[in-house]
Amino acid sequence: MTDIAIYGKNIDNISEYYKILTQHPILCHLLMIKTDK
Repeated sequence: MTDIAIYGKNIDNISEYYKILTQHPILCHLLMIKTDK
């Protein structure tokens, strides 16, 4: 779970954000759940 926090802090660019999401489907799924709420 700490990986999510690290990714969130290190990402300043949306393109980089989606780049990481593309490489981490599970992370993307978790973030989607968070965003949905």
